[in-house]
Amino acid sequence: MTVIDIAVAMRHLKMDPDDDSTEVLSKLEDAEDIAMTYMGRRIYATPDLLAAGVLNGDAGDDPIVIKPGIRAAILLILGRLNSHREDVVVGVSATELPQGAETLLRPHRVDMGV
Repeated sequence: MTVIDIAVAMRHLKMDPDDDSTEVLSKLEDAEDIAMTYMGRRIYATPDLLAAGVLNGDAGDDPIVIKPGIRAAILLILGRLNSHREDVVVGVSATELPQGAETLLRPHRVDMGV
């Protein structure tokens, strides 16, 4: 389950709502994972889901409920993953965080990431 609704991701990528969302969902999961790895913390969609994660022992250290800046960063990462399907495109690595995403995530980072 993703913290950003697939419909939001589809609109961000300017895709038709009737298009198959399977590939977008996979990239959205990857984008969220990249953001969580960079920040060194799990992201939850709501306070209730965060509380459930803590009770289940899934939350890890310093979990966070998604904030607008984190949402924006994930969508920037999603856009990068969608537009650069290969590992390297003319000197730009798809695995590097877009500069704007890094700037948005940095205030929420708790360690140096993985």
